[in-house]
Amino acid sequence: MPTLTRDQHFADQVREFDFRYRCLDCNFVNRTDLSCSMAYPNQMLLDPQVRPMEREGVYVFCKYFELEELA
Repeated sequence: MPTLTRDQHFADQVREFDFRYRCLDCNFVNRTDLSCSMAYPNQMLLDPQVRPMEREGVYVFCKYFELEELA
């Protein structure tokens, strides 16, 4: 059985646990203009093509992210 790389393992966990990292799921996003109330530059995170890990293995997420409570 082949060994999973760290990146493959992370990608599997993103799918398995429905990992949320986008501004639209964050408690700190201003719903009117989608800016970050913590002043984090979030333009890149609003792009639907951005993945939680880039091909180079760099994680892409906001340090202020806090999952919004679902009603």
